[in-house]
This record gives sequence, structure tokens and C-alpha cells, in this order.
Amino acid sequence: MKSAANTNEDDFHLTGQSPTAISDLPHAGKPEYLPGPAYPNPFQSSTSFQLHLPVRSSVVLTIHNISGDVVTTLVSGEMAAGTYMYNWHAYDLAGGIYLIKLQFGDFTDVRKIFKF
Repeated sequence: MKSAANTNEDDFHLTGQSPTAISDLPHAGKPEYLPGPAYPNPFQSSTSFQLHLPVRSSVVLTIHNISGDVVTTLVSGEMAAGTYMYNWHAYDLAGGIYLIKLQFGDFTDVRKIFKF
């Protein structure tokens, strides 16, 4: 057995097509229902983001402060398949880090947003 220090190009042979990026691997991409990036981020008084649901689903979409407390609940219940745009207005909240939390079946995703 050769160590890594003793290998050369002749020791490796690739046949067929190889993935060129992580996204080329099966199921390596993020599921379709994740919230898209918030824009603008950072934001001053409001920010927007999209959510795409490929099938009818039970969804909980909340905004949390950095301590984990729920600031607002945007969605809690069944949603039809489709693309949704959310505009979150945070006029009365202090600047800082907030978290967009999406719960979909057994899956949970959290995204950071910054208010200044």
C-alpha cells in the first residue's frame, strides 16, 4: 500500500463522468421548499423572502430574536403548493440578529437576517 506522499498521477484513473461540484451529487442540493435569501439583508425596517412549496404541506414559519424567542408567526398551518412572497415589517423592533425558522414535516431550516 502506498502512502499519499508516494502517489503520482499514474496511480489514479477516472472513467465515466465524475461530479464537478457538490451540487452535481444526487440529493446534495437544498430541498425546494426552503426560504430563499432575504432581501435586503441587512435591512432597516422591512425585508422580503420567497418560499416555494412543491406539494401541499403543513408549514410553520416564524421569526425569532437571537435569544430564540418567537417575535412573530408568519404561517402556521396547511399551505397549498406554490410560491409565496413574504414581506416582514420590523419597524418597532430593535436592531440586531433575527432568525427565520421554517418547519416542514420533519425538516427544520433556520436563516439569519440582520436589522440595523
